[in-house]
Amino acid sequence: MIDGPTAPDDRADWLVERGRVDEAITILEARARNGDWRDVDRLTDLLLENGRVEEAEARWRAAIEAGLPGAYGGLADMLADAGRTEEAIAAWRAALEAGEPHARSRLAALLAKTGRVDEAVAAYRTAIAAGDATAGVGLAKVHARAGQMEEAVHAYRSAIGTKGVPRWPLGVLLEKLGRSDEAVAAYRSAVDAGEEHVRVRLLAAQGRLEEATQLVRDLLAEPGHNPSYRQLGWLLAEQRRFEEIEAEAARLGGNLVGLSYLLAGARQSANYHVDCPSGCTGSTRVVRHLPGRWDDVQRA
Repeated sequence: MIDGPTAPDDRADWLVERGRVDEAITILEARARNGDWRDVDRLTDLLLENGRVEEAEARWRAAIEAGLPGAYGGLADMLADAGRTEEAIAAWRAALEAGEPHARSRLAALLAKTGRVDEAVAAYRTAIAAGDATAGVGLAKVHARAGQMEEAVHAYRSAIGTKGVPRWPLGVLLEKLGRSDEAVAAYRSAVDAGEEHVRVRLLAAQGRLEEATQLVRDLLAEPGHNPSYRQLGWLLAEQRRFEEIEAEAARLGGNLVGLSYLLAGARQSANYHVDCPSGCTGSTRVVRHLPGRWDDVQRA
């Protein structure tokens, strides 16, 4: 009788599910010796999950010694996840010297995360100059966190048109600057490019809040759209439809995730804070446009 699947990938997973971790590690170690970055990544993940940190680090360092492409980045990610930031930065600098793709933008992201803004900005700009246009997205986020919205707009514009870079965040940045007409144009461009989910933002930016509300409700009629309750809460509060917010909250009694999004969205409308007592700081957190992922960038 065969003891489980024989294909190495399937067998390793099968062994882990049954608690036979050492046997799974043996299989992955054999595969990792063939020099595939993905196998080393799987192996080190399994070692880390089981508290074998020193072995995971040793495996990445051995991969570096063997000249495995991507190994410096793998080590850097592992060190960053472990909170060993300075070592992670050093590993990304080594990855850069080794010519690993996107090493400069990954280094810049880590520098930004640790508050070394000037270094991050310089690294992102160098990455852009070297032909990595997508680095403009990261640079835009750094500027936005620093409240440098004009610089953020310029940086994001430089990335648009690059594969995988959405157009709609430019509209968010323009709305933060109060440049409503340009924001509408940016959202319309995003919709025309196939970013259909941006239609809600386009309607809201045009002041067509009732239409935007109905569109969000249509989305929420399908499963998997809990985050859209945040937009529904904001839209209803902007229209002062507080009774509907209360009714929606009662209906969501068993969906705590959806309820939290709904109330968070409502709190981001200025209308929600009209009766805020003296000294209340809630209104300082208000956004003036449809909330979403890019609205958290300054608080990230």
